[in-house]
Amino acid sequence: MLELISFRYTKHPEWFRSDRICMLDAVCTQMWTAKYSEFLASPANPDCLGKLLPHDALDYYTGEETAYNRSNKTWALEIDDIYVPLFVKNDHWVACWISIPRRHIVIWDSDVAYTEDAEITETVKPIAHMLLYMLHMLSIGGEKELYTVDSHMSVNLGCHKTNKLVTVELLLEVYRMLCTWHAISTS
Repeated sequence: MLELISFRYTKHPEWFRSDRICMLDAVCTQMWTAKYSEFLASPANPDCLGKLLPHDALDYYTGEETAYNRSNKTWALEIDDIYVPLFVKNDHWVACWISIPRRHIVIWDSDVAYTEDAEITETVKPIAHMLLYMLHMLSIGGEKELYTVDSHMSVNLGCHKTNKLVTVELLLEVYRMLCTWHAISTS
């Protein structure tokens, strides 16, 4: 579905609300999810930077990937919204909208009864965590402060009654991880 939307965007950008969007392929989220344990295990420098991000993360950040829909625009500077498919439970796809300025992730699920909120939360956690880290690491000047311990990446799961609970739980978990990094850098 996102490939179809991406194709329409390349042919008719005027149909979309902004030109500050990019559409990624499933390889990005699958790679980030698979490499999350390596990211967590890699040591950070004293300034909390230098953790191991997935291969090609910088290429996605600068818009050099994906091959079929290369934007050549840098996230947070020229891109505000990222659309990407997310693979849940190894047999179910959901659509994911990442708003960088709002630090917000929205999940659209066509079959809300199939997947539990907790399963989607666990699947999107690596994306939210590593994206926030990468935005902080690659930001320049005062923009770095937008992606610090005090910021967060919240998740809204479509059509479930427990949206608020899941969002708060994920925020707390990411916040605790960032606080740990901050404590290491200040000691």
